[in-house]
Amino acid sequence: MLSISKPAVSRLINKLEINQLITITFGQDKRQKIVQLTSQGKILAAQHDLLHSQAVKDYLDILDNFDNNELLAIEKFIDALNHNVKL
Repeated sequence: MLSISKPAVSRLINKLEINQLITITFGQDKRQKIVQLTSQGKILAAQHDLLHSQAVKDYLDILDNFDNNELLAIEKFIDALNHNVKL
């Protein structure tokens, strides 16, 4: 879904573990890993959720200042931007 390679995910997980934000335990066999947030990780995740919610609210407040035609132009611009970034 995020278009992130497996090695990139592994590096991110390693960084989270080094920073004591997650713990990793093995399941019934070595191929199965259970990843859990530590208490510090839960605090950071809660802060992230709060900041994300505030950012979304701020964006929606800004968009309330535009009429439908302007919003369509903004949407068209974002779609074009996303298309060019993916290439």
